[in-house]
Amino acid sequence: APEAGNRAEQLLHQLEQLPSNEVRKGYSPAMVYNSVMTAWAKSGEPIAADKVDALLERLETKYFSGDARAQPSKTTFLCMLGAYAKARIPDAEKRCESLLRKMKYYHDEMRIPGMEPDRSIYNAILNAIAKSHRPSSVAKVEEILTMMQSSTDQRLRPDIITYATVIDCHTKCGGDPERAEEILRFVLDKYRGGDKSLEPNAVFYSAVLQAWAKTAAPLGARKAEGLLRRNIELYEEGKIYAKPHAIMYNAVMDAIARSGESTSGPRAEDLLNEMESLYRAGNDELKPNRRSYNAVILAYRNAGDGGRKAEELLQRMEELSESGRPELTPDVVSYNCVISAIVDGGNSNKDDDTVADRAQSILDRMEQRRIRPDGRTYSPVIEAWLRRNDEKGHALAEMMLQQFLEKVDLEKRKRKPGKDHNLYEDAVWDVVNAYREKK
Repeated sequence: APEAGNRAEQLLHQLEQLPSNEVRKGYSPAMVYNSVMTAWAKSGEPIAADKVDALLERLETKYFSGDARAQPSKTTFLCMLGAYAKARIPDAEKRCESLLRKMKYYHDEMRIPGMEPDRSIYNAILNAIAKSHRPSSVAKVEEILTMMQSSTDQRLRPDIITYATVIDCHTKCGGDPERAEEILRFVLDKYRGGDKSLEPNAVFYSAVLQAWAKTAAPLGARKAEGLLRRNIELYEEGKIYAKPHAIMYNAVMDAIARSGESTSGPRAEDLLNEMESLYRAGNDELKPNRRSYNAVILAYRNAGDGGRKAEELLQRMEELSESGRPELTPDVVSYNCVISAIVDGGNSNKDDDTVADRAQSILDRMEQRRIRPDGRTYSPVIEAWLRRNDEKGHALAEMMLQQFLEKVDLEKRKRKPGKDHNLYEDAVWDVVNAYREKK
């Protein structure tokens, strides 16, 4: 939760203000600070990285002032690396190197047990660097992987999480999807050769599938579909490690959606229906979630003429969420994607005069369900009304524009310092300005 970090810091401050005789026996500053760091990590706030750095500095001040209970541990550094990853900071590589130097100082100079960087630390470093989304990160991640592979220390040798994270870095930082395929072959060869630490799992397979999904190309979608089908075949042959999971199906549906092919919608929906069928037959690991449905809606939207199907899927989500499947409750992404599918479909069917009303109806449903619309919601609705090019359309477009601007103004007035909630105002002004230029 966004407020988790601030609330945890407040509790820490209150605790540190207590008289020593009111602090319970066995109190450990290090454990408490670790918990606050974890709260900041979970907050996902951009400032989380700076906050955990400051907490480590305070903890070290206590420790070097003589409080042995404040000795940082490997857990402390893992909490910090988790915060770096969640915050998606661009300077993750630099910060990770700084933490590594600290850990090595504690281990080499101060002889503190358990502080030597091991596989868990390097996996966390790889994850933080991957989440930085910097193209230069690919080379650094590959450098770390090579070091781990060549190490004679078994505590440093890569495991399946290591390889999944390296693939994730290539995906997020503009690397080559063929590298994911290369790692897949390497891991399978090693595992079949007896290396049980490299037993593939759903997270690893999903990373490979996402690498192809991010290409946003028909070839990537076909590759992802082929890998999923191969996994299903392997599992049916008795290879337990290849057991399909919902996150794998989601990755393939995402790949199909991004390909933008005319057949994307039906292909993605076939996979969704397959998941639903297997889930109802008792396979809980294939239970579809919101992301599953959003991927199929996106596939219909990107195909260019899938507005009606997108509306049907949204209604299906709403009905299922109200009948005991809360994980399918539509979010702002679901509604925005359906509205875009309706309006984009209207571009290819100029005779459909229901487009604006249908798009407006979805926006109204969002409001009723207390889901906050943003610029990506309003811009296609305004575009649909303007496209009618009649008195009613112009009036309703103006009304929607004013309604959105009031929401933006309200949001700015109640926004807390340091917080930035993007309402995508530019998307709305792009539509309005494009219409004015045509006139």
